[in-house]
Amino acid sequence: MPLPRFLTAIAGIPLVIWFIHVGGLTYACFIFTVIMLSLYEYNSLLKLGRKPVQGATLFIMGMLLPVALFFDHNYAAQAGLARLGFSLISAEHAWHRAGPARGGGA
Repeated sequence: MPLPRFLTAIAGIPLVIWFIHVGGLTYACFIFTVIMLSLYEYNSLLKLGRKPVQGATLFIMGMLLPVALFFDHNYAAQAGLARLGFSLISAEHAWHRAGPARGGGA
């Protein structure tokens, strides 16, 4: 198990440093990809735990947050998109729903 992680680190660390160095749209696409993979994993964990999840809502609202940060000088759009994303994600995918079932056993 340590060998694949080591090989991933050997290839991944220079790649991440390169994305940071290049910056701009390349870095933004890298960050969007990381966020999408994280949301996909979160969606998969909720499904494995047999928790109700709306995948489309999760991905769309999860991507509103980085899009809001993209609007760097338009503070009204940034605040509105961030507020919408946070409110919909927190209402639809609360952490207590991802935990073990209560009252009925394991």
